[in-house]
Parts: sequence; structure tokens; C-alpha cells
Amino acid sequence: MGQRARYPPRDASVKAASTDPAFSLCLAPVAAEAVRSLYLPLPLVLSPGEESSLTAFVEGCGTLVSEAGTGLYKEAGVLDPSCGILKRVFGVEHVELQGAPDWGFVGARFLEERPGFAGKQYRQVVEPRSGTEVMAQSEDGAPAVTQRRLGRGRVVFIATFAGLAFHESEDEGTRDAIVAGFAKGGYPKVKDIRVKGPIGRGTLRPVARLLETSTEYIFVIVNHCSDRVRVEIDLAADPGLPTVLELTVEGAGGLIHRIPKNRKTVACA
Repeated sequence: MGQRARYPPRDASVKAASTDPAFSLCLAPVAAEAVRSLYLPLPLVLSPGEESSLTAFVEGCGTLVSEAGTGLYKEAGVLDPSCGILKRVFGVEHVELQGAPDWGFVGARFLEERPGFAGKQYRQVVEPRSGTEVMAQSEDGAPAVTQRRLGRGRVVFIATFAGLAFHESEDEGTRDAIVAGFAKGGYPKVKDIRVKGPIGRGTLRPVARLLETSTEYIFVIVNHCSDRVRVEIDLAADPGLPTVLELTVEGAGGLIHRIPKNRKTVACA
């Protein structure tokens, strides 16, 4: 029998949080997967249990990034005009939700020297509470990104639909606003990942995951594109890892790449 694979620490995990009741199941394995940072796109409905799980995740040294409309509705679909989770977890008071002209893009700029970013459809006007820092502002000076410490971790609130804006524009400034502070390669052991070849947008991009046992590392790569791609992975210095992996993945296919900790490598489709 092979050894059970475990998830090494992970600094960037995108988990969809919406009206789907299955989302509560997504939160359960977060600690087991050693996720360190969590991004919630369009988390319009959050149950008390999900709020408790998210709070525990942050207090245990996690980073939580969320968007406008967080907890705007209760589980039964009833509007929660106070958006209480924003006050309890993110340290901001809800003022109002404003629609963008023609449901288009809204701009924002960081207070430090960083590229601006865009949101889409709505912006949420909030008032920071004591201990909450404003990191970015909308064009009229309203808070666009805030952060505060919670336990041993950190919560970041983006007051617009930045995920939707990036999905439609793939603007680098918007991407960086979402994942600022996340490990670029998603894992501490992965410095960077590059994909060479025709790739789709958004969910059509190839996906890479890293697993680890006591005897080997396992890279799992799924190529959602119809064309063959080459994936280049720069790895951090580690006695059990090569410096660079170069893997070819067939269109609409996948690859499992095993790296025994004696530094020999084995790939299988």
C-alpha cells in the first residue's frame, strides 16, 4: 500500500463562496490542506457556521480576502441590511451598496506606490472601525480596500467585485490586488509557474497542485485547454527538489509527476 499523501502548506487557495450550500463542505478541509490564504469571490450568503469557520481560520494565522456583498443575505435569502459579518470579522460598517454606471467597471488606487485596480458592477461603501487600516480608495476617496489583524491572522476586504473584473479583463493590477501577500506559486516550495502555449481565459487555464508524502513530492497538473501546453515550475531550494521542472501536458489531459526525495523523478500520464 502507498503512503497517504498530505497537502504541504499552501498560500493561495481560491474557494468559491456563493449561494451554493456545498460551500460549507469546502471549508471543512481547509485546515487539513494547510491552506494559509483564502479568497472568497462573491460570498453573498454566509451561514453562522461558515462565519465561525472563517474566523477560526484567520485567528489560527490565516489570511482571508473577501469582496463586496460579503454576507449580504441570510441563508433563507433574506437581505441582511447590516451586513453584520463585515463588522464582526472585517472591522468595517456597511453604509450602502452602489451600482456602477451601466454595470461596468469601477476604478480604485492604493495609497502606496502600487498599480491601481478595477472592480465590476457594484462598490460597497463602508466605514472603517477602530483598528482597521484603509489600503486603497475609490476615485471619490471612499475606502476600496481595508485590512485588520484578527488573532494571529489578517482579513482584507475589497469593496467591489474584483474577481469578476479580473475574470473579464485579466488586468494585472486587479490580479495583484486580490493575491497581494499570497505566495506567487501558490506554495512556499513553488517560486513561480509559467505556461507556454495557447491557453484559455479564467477557468480554462491549466491547474497545478502539489502533494507530499514522507518519501516523495507529487505534482498533479490538469490542462483544461484543448491544445498541448508546456508548464515550467521554478522551485525553492530544497534537498528533495530540482530547481526547475519542465512538463508537457496534452490538451484536455493531465499529468502526475512524482519526485522521490532521493531527487530522481518519474512522470506518468
